[in-house]
Amino acid sequence: MNAPSKDGNQPISDIHCVPKQVTASSLSEAIKSLPPTGIAVFQQRFAEVYDDIADALERKVGRKEIITTLAEHGLKLHHTQFSALLRAEAVRRGDAVKLEVTR
Repeated sequence: MNAPSKDGNQPISDIHCVPKQVTASSLSEAIKSLPPTGIAVFQQRFAEVYDDIADALERKVGRKEIITTLAEHGLKLHHTQFSALLRAEAVRRGDAVKLEVTR
């Protein structure tokens, strides 16, 4: 074992941490269960209500009203973000019919 450095910390090469019974499947499950963050949260929530949004647009509900409703439920978006997410989700789904509504 190396002597501690001048600041009293042990060199990284001497630190050993072996967790109990780590398997590939338990590690995989732990990683899969991690929640998304940042823009991924917006994309996920938006994707969950995409069909409702597209249907509202087809019924001629205004984008401003949709954006306001989304914000009231915790999904605060600017108009440009809304348009970008709407178009990206339509493209991701290959939704040619609803893609026209997103313009």
